[in-house]
Amino acid sequence: MAAQQKKRVQYGVTEPINFGGNEAYDEECSISMETFLANTGENLRETPEQAMHRETVICTLGELLQTWIRSEYYVFLDLL
Repeated sequence: MAAQQKKRVQYGVTEPINFGGNEAYDEECSISMETFLANTGENLRETPEQAMHRETVICTLGELLQTWIRSEYYVFLDLL
């Protein structure tokens, strides 16, 4: 008797499109993009200060959201 195995379903995770490594074209595109970013004359990369500011803003928004959710939850409980 052959044992049948059920395939475990895992949502949000898909198989890679290609199991092969990078092709020469991929490497050329990466080098071209890096060259473009380096030659733009503008700093398109995030500085450590900008990253810290972004994280602070995201944390503040998260705290505001949690506060709002709690206040709405208590309003909902009062309606029951």
